[in-house]
Amino acid sequence: MLLQFAGAFVGLLLARFCFRYLAGVVLTAGRQLGNVKMEANVLWFTLVLTLVTSLLSGVGPAISPWRSDLYHLL
Repeated sequence: MLLQFAGAFVGLLLARFCFRYLAGVVLTAGRQLGNVKMEANVLWFTLVLTLVTSLLSGVGPAISPWRSDLYHLL
């Protein structure tokens, strides 16, 4: 779970760097990306998505032994 949160943090840092780097790029319509910024909604979405993904990937392997008959496996 810690590794997944670290990955989300690195992804957010990379996105922030890309926004700063691409701020001077002019689009084909002549508009600039200078007014584009990350909002709190993006951070909350990333946090919730990371939490749900980490819980599902952690609970999935824990539920799998419940389906099998442990008496025959031992």
